[in-house]
Parts: sequence; structure tokens; C-alpha cells
Amino acid sequence: MIAAPAPRRRCTGDTLLAAIVSMLATVLLSCGGEPAVCTETRLSDSASTALPAASARIDFTPQLPCTFGSSFLVTNVFVDELPGTPPQPRIHFAVTRHDETAFLLSETRALDAFSQIPLSTHRVRFTVGSVRVDGFAGPSGNDQDIAYLQWRVGDVTYELQATLYAWLSEQDVRALATALIEGG
Repeated sequence: MIAAPAPRRRCTGDTLLAAIVSMLATVLLSCGGEPAVCTETRLSDSASTALPAASARIDFTPQLPCTFGSSFLVTNVFVDELPGTPPQPRIHFAVTRHDETAFLLSETRALDAFSQIPLSTHRVRFTVGSVRVDGFAGPSGNDQDIAYLQWRVGDVTYELQATLYAWLSEQDVRALATALIEGG
């Protein structure tokens, strides 16, 4: 005697939803599900050597840059002066990734406000707690997109100038600024 085939079970909406939720939970758990942490960026030997002398030229403790990956490196630390009476020193941290410029973090006591943004860029504004971040992002005119963000915490003005790549997007630059503000 030949057995009758087993009746086919229909997949209901609830069954399908349960399967999708289960798969999504598995993917999220295997990917960590935790937000990335911005960790202090490693300093090259030359940046490490330059940091004490550069820090001595400013009258506040600089905040070192942080990044969301271990392949970033502070390759240069230097100070310039903004015009004024008296001139205000500004410390810069140049950060690279695999020898490509990623971003420049600058810090000064000077009020270094801007109001104009370059043509073909768009304004970027957001707040982190009570800190207002202002800037712009878009084409720089040399076939490379950039992002510039500025904020003030206490009596220090911070500027984050980044070259945008597939591995460093405008959203990444916003996340860096947010982490620097929250960590400072």
C-alpha cells in the first residue's frame, strides 16, 4: 500500500514574522549589536615627540582625537596662531589612515566663528546635549568631498575638518564630533 503524502502546512503571517524576527535577532547578536566606541587615536613617534612642546604653547589641556578603528594614526601635532590682540594659539592633530589624510582636529580659545559655506556644499547643524555643532559638507572643488564641523565647549573652540571617503562618511564625521563632545 502506498502511503498518502503528508498534508502540506501553510505558512501563516505569524509564522513568517516569527522566522524573520528570529533571523534578525541572530544577525544582530552575531554582529555585536553594540555601538562602536570612539577610542583615543594612537600617536606616531613624531607626533608623540611633538605633543609636549605643542601643548606647552597653549593654556589649556588639549583633547586628543578619538576614532572608531585601530587603523587611524595621529601623524602630526603642530601649533599655529590666529590673528588678534594678542594672537591666539591653535593646536592641530593630523590624523591619517593607511597614509591617507582622514581629518584634522584643531582646538583654540579664540572665537573662530564662520557664517559662509562654500558653494556646492550643504550646511550641517546639530546639537549634542547643550553644544551646538555648525559646519558644512560636500564637494571641495578638487574632486574630493569634505566635511567641516565646529563647536565650542567651555572656552575652547573645536574644528574637525575631514576628507570624505568610502571608509569615512559625513555620518562618521558627525559621530566623531559627537564622541569628542561627549568625551570631553
